[in-house]
Amino acid sequence: RRRIACQQCRRKKVKCDNVRPICGFCAAASQRCVYMESHGGNAKIEPTTRELLDRLDQIQERVDSIASRIGTQGMWFPQNVAADGLSKDYLRIPSSNTTADTVLTWPIFQSRFPPEHLTNTLLTNTTRERDENSENNEAFFVHLSFEPLSDERIPYLLNRFLENVHTKNPILDVEALIRWGKRAAAQGPGWDATSCLVLLACALGAISLPFQSSVADRVGSSSYTSSTTSSTVFSREIRQAESCYSLACRRLGLLRHTVLGAQCYFYSAVYLMYTFHPIEAWNHFCQASTFYQIHFHKTTKSLHLSVDPAIGSTRVVTQRRLEQSLYWSCFKSECEMRVELHLPQSAIANIDYPHMFPSPPSHPADESGSEQVEGDTLRFEEGLRDYTNKVLVEEKSWYYYLTEVALRRIGNRILNTFYRKDHTSWANIIPLIPIAKEFQAQILVWSANLPPSMQYDDNALEHLTPSQELSWATCNRLLEMRFWLFQPFLYHVIHCDPLHAESQHSADIQSLVEAAMECNVETVRNRTLRHRHHGIWFDIRAVITASFTVIAAAKSGRVEVAPEWEDRIKLVIATLAFWEGESPDVRKSREVLEELFAE
Repeated sequence: RRRIACQQCRRKKVKCDNVRPICGFCAAASQRCVYMESHGGNAKIEPTTRELLDRLDQIQERVDSIASRIGTQGMWFPQNVAADGLSKDYLRIPSSNTTADTVLTWPIFQSRFPPEHLTNTLLTNTTRERDENSENNEAFFVHLSFEPLSDERIPYLLNRFLENVHTKNPILDVEALIRWGKRAAAQGPGWDATSCLVLLACALGAISLPFQSSVADRVGSSSYTSSTTSSTVFSREIRQAESCYSLACRRLGLLRHTVLGAQCYFYSAVYLMYTFHPIEAWNHFCQASTFYQIHFHKTTKSLHLSVDPAIGSTRVVTQRRLEQSLYWSCFKSECEMRVELHLPQSAIANIDYPHMFPSPPSHPADESGSEQVEGDTLRFEEGLRDYTNKVLVEEKSWYYYLTEVALRRIGNRILNTFYRKDHTSWANIIPLIPIAKEFQAQILVWSANLPPSMQYDDNALEHLTPSQELSWATCNRLLEMRFWLFQPFLYHVIHCDPLHAESQHSADIQSLVEAAMECNVETVRNRTLRHRHHGIWFDIRAVITASFTVIAAAKSGRVEVAPEWEDRIKLVIATLAFWEGESPDVRKSREVLEELFAE
């Protein structure tokens, strides 16, 4: 409403501050202040205005509530974390304090196993094999036989890569990859970075399988015998993949410090995770991070990363999107590795990165250069004919990817809260109860608010699609976070005298212990799937940790362990036997689990 001056100010032609009931001028002059309303009475606020004011009051209350909660979060973090670093606590995590190796050092096992008893096998095996094969330093990276790559298979392998691999880490320009693959199929791979990336994509396309085929194998798992191993089941795929990867490795040393170079090292590390080489994968993840850091520092000197799309070209906006995705993929991959292995943190966490999330592509997903090719490239288009649901796949891929980044932050905060010190700090578990409940509420909210397309139904196996793998992976991520959250309480009950437990907290502790046992059940049920993917080694480590934890609970006699766990641990042992031919630590884990299970 237009403000109406009082009668005194109107008569004297001075500016009225419109204060009611007496304006400033009248108050200073000790005069009577009279307002003439347009309707002869007090001005009434319109109903719409009143509704807006009420909503603003509600918003203000919520903001105040959030601010008060943020102000109390100091208790969530160790005292040595500076207050100005609370918002970035997710950038660094304690290394390897949640693992199967750590469970074996619990007092319940009476110091039978040294620290890192299982993962040390990876280091000793690598060193021994390289010493025995000094004339061939690639002995640990590749299998003995190859299946040569024909140029005609490049479109088919790229299609498998886009469907089975790229959806988890969408860090590439798909249009450009198709263009480079078209050139490699027509002229053969060159020695440049684009050919290196195409060969890596072909290697991953060869080694990967659709998710629904792995589920179908699980449903019909009676066809597997005790002598069936992954090396025999996937022998042809491994030979083809190793041929492509060997060709790509010859080009890795020629890469420059560009986004493309970092992408090559990143997908090289992903391939090494597919083939159970976590130590070598860590090296290549670090190389990808290093390449990105150098590129980041060079770029910020010439062009600020926060480019306004309104003034930047389409190419610049696409480049920034790829940079953002690459940063977050490198960061979360390093976090995943450091959860399981005692490894140093690279400097990528020290970058003052301006983007809290990667930006999804803004252009329509079906505007691909692959639709504009003609003539002799039609054959390449036929190889990509199965990739027709690109829009839906890309949308769900980005749902998954952004969820992964967000859950990585929450997961890292759980690790910083509960695992910065070793398990001896869990003797005094009472202060952690309200914190655990708060984190549990956050996880439940995330689970409840996932889009319907991201909900995973373990019972609807016959309706699975390739993109259903993303829902399965998100389910496993939430399950992993719950496991981290509840494990300290299970440890406390196993090792601490129940007579010393605070009676008023016993019900809370019991509920958290039951939740921990339920997480172990879900972990074995969900993650024993014989599906080769980027996180297969992490799946195996998770079921090993769950099995050791349940054995510790049974050994203590203080936690009820259901009889069904006998069959579950037998399932875990069979799963380890299936994969152990590809990784020495898996074989060692199976031997230790069989020993403890027999006892």
